[in-house]
Amino acid sequence: MVLSLLFGKKYAQTKIGAVFLDATLSETHNYVARVSSFPIEYNFSISDHVVIEPISLSIRGLVSDTPLNILSPFNRSIDAFNALINVFNRKERLSIVTGIKVYRNMLITNLNIPRDVGTGQSITFDIQLQQVLYDTDIRLN
Repeated sequence: MVLSLLFGKKYAQTKIGAVFLDATLSETHNYVARVSSFPIEYNFSISDHVVIEPISLSIRGLVSDTPLNILSPFNRSIDAFNALINVFNRKERLSIVTGIKVYRNMLITNLNIPRDVGTGQSITFDIQLQQVLYDTDIRLN
């Protein structure tokens, strides 16, 4: 483990658009393929086609007002809250940097920001994103 820390690949800090997260509590990378199925005689089905669905991503993240970097602004959690809401309302396509991959052309499909007595000077949020594909994005071999 020590060798991987010294010589292994260093992943970037998780970022949703312009919002840097202090912590990523969970990530779910979802790749789905749908196989066609057509019934034929003798109780068999044939499958002759596969459709790759758009990639989806779920992140549970945290942004606090007390980051390790002392040069950071004081109201980071409020700024992050407003930035996420604005991106959602504008239906803006984002680039998402996770611990293992960078995703482009992602759109927020669900944003949940709960607050309670334990939240304090931070926000914890659940965000679901889906990749937006245009016909010009698809390359045939």
